[in-house]
Amino acid sequence: YEITYGDWSSDVCSSDLIVSRLVSMLTQVVSTLLVLGAIGAIAWVYLLGRVDREIRSAVENQIAQQLGSSGLRVTVGSARRVEGRGIELRNLRIARASEATSLLDLEEVFLVCNADVERLATRQIDIQHVEIKRPQLRIVEDAAGRWNIPSFAPKSSAMKKPPTISL
Repeated sequence: YEITYGDWSSDVCSSDLIVSRLVSMLTQVVSTLLVLGAIGAIAWVYLLGRVDREIRSAVENQIAQQLGSSGLRVTVGSARRVEGRGIELRNLRIARASEATSLLDLEEVFLVCNADVERLATRQIDIQHVEIKRPQLRIVEDAAGRWNIPSFAPKSSAMKKPPTISL
């Protein structure tokens, strides 16, 4: 065989040398693909985490906006998009801004909706159903004799058609 390509230039190469160099090249290609795959997997996990953080922030803001200027603080422990099903929220808490104790604790909330990334990016989420697990409501009377329940009522224009809710 006569090979005149790159550093393989020689008058005659044995088949063992050719196989050895091909194996070496394939090993380098596979190693490179594995490294690129690992980088891609890390990037994918990072992006999914970022999407979940954005969902959590958007939910907190949306609920706070619907409650208006009622002096309530909304926090969501975690949120994640469930492909083909909706959005799962964990540890949703509503408290008076001036108090540490929550008025409403929802351990788990599942929003049944189309949670495609495109819809999430444009914030066009149509929630069909809300599933709530282990809710805890603390009804409190303040020093002036007012109960905290009316402060949970959303603004009248908050939703066109409210979703169904199951506990």
